[in-house]
Amino acid sequence: FPSHDTKPAKPMKKPAKGVSKEYGHYVATAAGCVECHTPAEKGMINQELAYSGGRSFTIASGVIESSNITPDKETGIGSWTKAQFVAKFKGYLLKKDGGKYEAPTVLPGEFNTIMPWTMYAGMDTMDLQAIYTYLQSIKPIKKKTNTFTPNTAIKKPA
Repeated sequence: FPSHDTKPAKPMKKPAKGVSKEYGHYVATAAGCVECHTPAEKGMINQELAYSGGRSFTIASGVIESSNITPDKETGIGSWTKAQFVAKFKGYLLKKDGGKYEAPTVLPGEFNTIMPWTMYAGMDTMDLQAIYTYLQSIKPIKKKTNTFTPNTAIKKPA
């Protein structure tokens, strides 16, 4: 293990719950957002590109790259409103008629995601708003990601 790159763990102090940058940083850290939404090399995330997306995940149907969630207006979530951000998550909890979310059928070679939307959909709305507030406060990074590259070896059903 590369001991020169590691530091002793230092627990974060939990800030007061609220829609603040500090509390949002705390919740985003607890949720592990940076782990998936940051490129990594040899298992180590690149802190200079934190939250800029582009971390690759190979699944049976192809390769997924995580999204840029920095406040860049073109390639990130800089043009999203707080309500849009929360709705993106909560959409995986409730259907328009008030029923439970039903996962779509994903055929071989079609886009899929490893984002645990249904788990995060159950987060408290204030926690999601705080995450948004925190993400809007970080450095915008212009970085387009390739959301999905299908595995061409898989034949789609006719």
